Amino acid sequence: MQAEKNTIEESYGENHKIKALIVEDVLSSRFLLRKILEKMGLAVIEAENGKQAITQYRKELPDIIFMDIEMPVMDGMEATKKIRKLAGDNFIPIIFLTASTEDKVFASCLDSGGDDFLGKPYSPVILKAKIKTLLRFKDMQDSIRQKNDLLLEQKKEKVLEMELGAKIISNITEHFTLDVGNVNYCISPMDILNGDVLLSAFRPTGEQVFLLGDFTGHGIASAIGSMTVYDVFFSMVGKGFPLEAVAKEINSKLKRILPVGRFLSSSLIEFNGNENEVKILNAGLPDILVRGKEPGVKYRISSQHLPLGIVNTDEISFNIEIIAVDKGDRVFVYSDGLIEAESEENNFYKQERVENHIRTVSDPDDLYQTLLDDLHAFVGTAAQTDDITILELICDNSLVNEADIPHNKDKSLPPAVWDLSLNIDAEVMRNVNPLPILMNMVSDLQGLEDHHGNLFTVLAEMYSNALEHGLLDLDSGLKKDAKGFAQYYELRQQRLDELKDARISFTFHHEVDKDQGKLNMCLKHNGLGFDHERIETNLIENETASGRGISLIRSICDEVNYTDGGNRLEVSYKR
Repeated sequence: MQAEKNTIEESYGENHKIKALIVEDVLSSRFLLRKILEKMGLAVIEAENGKQAITQYRKELPDIIFMDIEMPVMDGMEATKKIRKLAGDNFIPIIFLTASTEDKVFASCLDSGGDDFLGKPYSPVILKAKIKTLLRFKDMQDSIRQKNDLLLEQKKEKVLEMELGAKIISNITEHFTLDVGNVNYCISPMDILNGDVLLSAFRPTGEQVFLLGDFTGHGIASAIGSMTVYDVFFSMVGKGFPLEAVAKEINSKLKRILPVGRFLSSSLIEFNGNENEVKILNAGLPDILVRGKEPGVKYRISSQHLPLGIVNTDEISFNIEIIAVDKGDRVFVYSDGLIEAESEENNFYKQERVENHIRTVSDPDDLYQTLLDDLHAFVGTAAQTDDITILELICDNSLVNEADIPHNKDKSLPPAVWDLSLNIDAEVMRNVNPLPILMNMVSDLQGLEDHHGNLFTVLAEMYSNALEHGLLDLDSGLKKDAKGFAQYYELRQQRLDELKDARISFTFHHEVDKDQGKLNMCLKHNGLGFDHERIETNLIENETASGRGISLIRSICDEVNYTDGGNRLEVSYKR
């Protein structure tokens, strides 16, 4: 039979000598207990009263304390209370030494912070069992405390990482503001790193473009995904790429970097105040609602696509909805955090409540703020369970100040001589917008950053007139009302799908003209042509959604010449 282990150290398995503090005013009692503990393998220190016990505790930090109750200077109960306070979260076993058998005394000892009792005279067997039990408990408490400390440290590091991520995102987006006169918005994250994304930028031609997105989950994965979205959105919108191209590029990058099960429910919105139209792509967000002057839902744009980042881009064919709007119409876009906001009674806010609000508020100027007020009243003191993001776009260009629009600093290169040409066929016209490509090439060759908006506007009108009127034979007069507006774009898509043997060619020649740069641009197509004089209208007087393009080109360029029955257009732009 294996011999019984004699020391506490052997039984307890500690690598260091266990240190015990005896607090006893009677020398003989102290001596006796010391001998017993030393025989068990403990290192012993002593104190004659409670005050000395506190001093010894601070100095020696014992593993276990044996405390007499009645002592001069400071009794054992008072000393125990003070030691417990000094120990804080550290557990220190305290065994009271007493000859009393009264329950009242035992209760007082426990109330003061004692863990157990040892009756006089001392039984070595019982004493050893008590010590082993309390030291095991101490070890368990120390382990729990260490794990808690580690968890707190990890939580602190996570918070710091999230704050860093939020700061990086803030730095990326600081030059791109939503604070323009025709926009109201609410961003209410439930954590430091927002799982929602709300972005706004201006195209070179002046259109406002927005992206509202809702990532699955929160934290670092959403932050990394957000930074990818920011990079693609601002870069491509700033270069004039259409919504479809922006959405495809975001989808492609998110599909590559996000783990399975993570994706971005989102919507892209483009407002063109000159054409009185809004383009919308809804991929996984709640229904987008448009309110006119009168109460009610004027348009509803439901999601027709999977959220971004789920399937490969070549499996997606994005459908852009184009709606005709009147001045002052309001477009409401929001993440599902709004309709899934919970009340104190665990009820959801719901889509029906949002729509009822749009139907019942008479003054459209009150819609946004009263919606927020109603949401706050509904939620009350209930905890927020998801990020909430709301965007109200007011379709009114006059509310946007020029100072609100970010402008590139002039990075033009000294005037130089160069030529550039590009030819495209019907297949390219169906699938690619050549304008951003052309602008990038011109920017690389000559800079012209400060002229980007004017040049893009000219090229966009040249290309649009050639394609829609010269090749597709469309009549802009159709866009006189909402029904005709929809018919125009349906007919455009139908004829574009059927287009064959069509060609458009661009030619650029940049020259130096009296120390200034002069850019000559020529567009030719092989269509039937169109009567450019008939469709040209006065730019200032025209408030319709058609007939402005040619006048706009003339207002920007120094020379504008149509030849070959409208099939050839040459313009000159000086800087």
